[in-house]
Order: sequence, then structure tokens, then C-alpha cells
Amino acid sequence: MALLLTLVLSAAEPPERRPVFVSFEAPAEGCPDRTRYEGELRFRTDRIVIVAQPESTASVAVRIAKKGKRFDGSVLVTTNAGRAVTKKVSGPKCESVTAALSLAAALVLDPEGTKLGVLPVELPPAPPPAPAEPPPPVREPIVEPTPTPTPPVVEVVTVPAPTVVEPPALTVSLLANAEVSTTISGAVDPSAGLMLELTSRPFTGQLVSVSRLSATIGTGRTVSATAGTVVYAFHANGQLESGLGRRFGIIRPELLASLHLTSVTLRGQGADEVYASTRWLADVGPRARVSAFFGAWEASLAAGVGASLTREQYRIDPDGVVFTVPPIAFSAGLAVGRALP
Repeated sequence: MALLLTLVLSAAEPPERRPVFVSFEAPAEGCPDRTRYEGELRFRTDRIVIVAQPESTASVAVRIAKKGKRFDGSVLVTTNAGRAVTKKVSGPKCESVTAALSLAAALVLDPEGTKLGVLPVELPPAPPPAPAEPPPPVREPIVEPTPTPTPPVVEVVTVPAPTVVEPPALTVSLLANAEVSTTISGAVDPSAGLMLELTSRPFTGQLVSVSRLSATIGTGRTVSATAGTVVYAFHANGQLESGLGRRFGIIRPELLASLHLTSVTLRGQGADEVYASTRWLADVGPRARVSAFFGAWEASLAAGVGASLTREQYRIDPDGVVFTVPPIAFSAGLAVGRALP
């Protein structure tokens, strides 16, 4: 008897419900409204109650947009503990996308108690809020029982399984790149070429891992000094940068480590003899970049500083040194391109 009484009391105890605020944006034509979405969410879980925003401890933000013949939807579930989960769904019917977004939100708010069955056409109304204190008992007059009406037949609509769109593990972008640097002689040398960018999907703290490999061709320059004159023509540059970034709207600031390599051929005139030499120069250092995104297109600005690993000099014997590779090199660049399909 004691065990039976415990089971009855446990079953009678209502579940504790989390106050949730819901915002809903969807096309008026062909899509359910906010009331329907809230009803679907309440059907999926008994552990929430829809409230105004100041009273909530969690929020559900739904956005649905029509693109061609498909509907793209997303739901962002945020709790007061700082947890934020985003799910994306795409499908040919807005009703299917809305139903999938209600299921995705319910799984985040109530992972163990979510109902996975099909949705009825008519959902039950929202439960009234529990009173602060139970009202005093009211003596009801004795009335004759009335026959119970036959319940209406509820048509059940089968919702097809939606397609959940997850971001790719790695995004590849190709960009046109223009750079200036002071690596060779301390003077500003421009260059242009291409850049390949690899970006991971967001992980801890919404951070992404970014790596870039660029190849550019630089213009030449003439350097004159007391010891003579040195000329270098077109030179090749390669740069590898890698680090972390975080997206804020359309802007993503990044902090990176960079390795810059330059291959340059120099020719100097001293007395009656022409001297020629090919040098490999390298510098490493930090680099900052800010990228802006417009759909699949991207534009970014970068600036960095590097310490030279090859303290080279160009010397014309017996006249002396014409110039020395600077110990610290500065660089800046602009890149424009788009993600590859």
C-alpha cells in the first residue's frame, strides 16, 4: 500500500515548467503563424510555458524565409545560463519546416521528454497559469448528468521528415590578393596574386580556425647608395597564415601567425663588373585581419609585422654594402573573393 500511494502521488505531481519566450518571423503566405508554432512547441514538451520576455529563462527565435521554391528556416535557442544552440532546416513546404523547427527547439529544451509523434491538425490550447494559492472549495449544486457528446474525429497529418542543413566541416574560398611589404630592402614593394582560404565550422565559444596560403608576384626597384646601384626585377612571394577568428554579424576579426617567403634576384653594378645574386628571404610574426561577408562573397583587410630570419646584405666589392635586409618587415593587404560551391 505504501508503494502504491508513493506511485500515485508521484504521478499526480505536475512537471516543473520552464518559462520560455518565443519570437517568430515567417512569410504570411503559405506559412503557419506564431500561434500555431507555439502550439506545436507545447505539444512536443510538457516542461515549458510560453511567457513574455521579462519573465523568461530561455528564448526561442524562429526565422523562416522563402528562397525560390524552398523555405529556409533557423531556430536559435538561448538560455539564461549562456547556452546558445542554432539549428537550420530547409524544405519545399513551410508547414514541414515549421514542424521541424518546433521539434529541434523541444529537443534542446527537453531532450528526455520530447514527443516525437506526428502533429495533430488541431492542437490543444495553451494551459492556464497555475494559481498562486488554491481557491476555496465551492459547493456545486446537484445536477442531473448529461449525455457525453461524441468526440470529434481529429484528422492526423503526416509530416515528412525535413532536411536538416548543417554547416560544412570546412569552407574553401578563393580570393584575389594585393599586398605591400618592406621585406627586401625596407622600401614598400607592391605585389598581387591569389589566396586560398580554409575555414572550419564554429567550435568552442563560436570560434573558427582559419588558414590561408597566398602566392603573389611583386614589382622591381632600383636601390642606389655610395657603394653602387642594385636592381631587382619581378620577385615571387609566398605567405602562410593561420589562427582563430570569431564572427560578429557580417564581421569576423582574426588573430594569426604568419610565415612570409620571398625569392628575389638582384643585380649590382660595381666598377666595370656586374654582380648577380638570388636570395631567399623569410620573416615570421603576428598578423591581424578583419573580414566582412556578403552572402558567399568576402572582403578582408590585413596588417602584420615580421622578424627577418635571413639577415642578408648586398655588397659590391670592394666598394661596400649597398643595402641590408631590414630586421623587421611590415606588410598590409587587401583580398576579395568568394566561397567555392
